[in-house]
Order: sequence, then C-alpha cells, then structure tokens
Amino acid sequence: MTLHCNKVFHQLIEESKAGIYIADSEGNLLYVNSAFAEILGYLSKEDLQGRNLAKELYVNPGDRDLFLKAMEKIGFVRGYEV
Repeated sequence: MTLHCNKVFHQLIEESKAGIYIADSEGNLLYVNSAFAEILGYLSKEDLQGRNLAKELYVNPGDRDLFLKAMEKIGFVRGYEV
C-alpha cells in the first residue's frame, strides 16, 4: 500500500501544472518538478537540480527572505509570486 501511495504522489507532483520544488535551508534545489522548470524557462528539471535558488534564480535575493518569513508564519504559501 505504501509503495502504491508513493507512486501516486510522485505522479501527482510530476503531472501538476504548479511549480513544485524542495530546497535545503541554504537554497540549494534538491528536487523540482517539470512545471517548475518550465515556468522558469528551463528545458528540463535536471537543468535546475543542484542549483542555488537563493543566489541564482531570484532577481532580488531579498525576496527569498520574505518568502521564508511567510512560510514560517503559516507553514505554506499559495499563489506566491516573485
């Protein structure tokens, strides 16, 4: 059952039109879905993995601090654009 659920969640994330990513506390991208790469204009998600979100992808790195504060306040963000 758990293996099936993991497969379903993985498929859901990969097929989502919303950009989804996981980054460590330093801003290094650990995982991105295909939509996240597409939104940012990359050809594949592999082009983004391992890059530093905080230093390389924010036009204004201070925006990341605001995002992190919003995350800390309620634990998630929805419709957040920078």
